[in-house]
Amino acid sequence: MKHIQIDLHFFRDMVQYGVLTVHHVNTQDQLADLLTKGLSRQKTEFLEPR
Repeated sequence: MKHIQIDLHFFRDMVQYGVLTVHHVNTQDQLADLLTKGLSRQKTEFLEPR
């Protein structure tokens, strides 16, 4: 838990200082799904970076 709290504060500060920007990503467009879920071929091809 301690490491998660440190990371949370670090990223929160970076957003406040304008170093990072946060944007909403729709559930269907999550690139992490390529590594964490078994996806259909269509979905895999849609999400693959080019």
